[in-house]
Amino acid sequence: DLAREQAIEWSKQRISIIIGEEPFSENYRTYLAQQLAMDLDSTTRGWIGSSCGVAELGLNIWFETQQTVRIRRLAHSNRAFRDALFGRDSRSGSVATLLHHNPMRTYVEILNPDEQGFGQLVVSMVECGRVIPLIRYITGDIARLITGDRIRQAYDQIGVAAPPISPLPIVALLGREKSKLPAGGNVIQFQDALYANHTVADAITGAFKLI
Repeated sequence: DLAREQAIEWSKQRISIIIGEEPFSENYRTYLAQQLAMDLDSTTRGWIGSSCGVAELGLNIWFETQQTVRIRRLAHSNRAFRDALFGRDSRSGSVATLLHHNPMRTYVEILNPDEQGFGQLVVSMVECGRVIPLIRYITGDIARLITGDRIRQAYDQIGVAAPPISPLPIVALLGREKSKLPAGGNVIQFQDALYANHTVADAITGAFKLI
């Protein structure tokens, strides 16, 4: 907002943004890209990605790539692809964030999965030389594991050729367990709704509270 007031021409810069702390919606990513004159479909103009860590475990344990972002954005815009990928009714809930992790550093499990495979995210740190090798740490997040084969099958179901899929394991992260709504889904749905309309989004950036 301050850059807009100062008439900074972001289009002349090559910008990449890595966001941590909490998951965010695709409508927020789109809004942020518009504000910074970024092309999310370009692979040479910078990108907006997510990095997730846990204070007790370390930084950047899970991370988006340009590839996982494209897959998630397709799931956001294409209901058939979303249902094929996550096995859930896309008319409710939020689109999970697709994040890679390094299996030589972390071993990931899902406890008490529901019928779609989403459950409690559990992590064991297995990297060599770690002073305190925390085992089966419950992060407080809801997630499921997604295989490359499932991604390819989802593309096949909508008649689109699948892109090359990285061999690194993928976690589909829905968000914090405490942020789950009574009827299902996650509070990130509110962010998605607010940032779907950029006129509304312009009025609520910064600190605000809804009652």
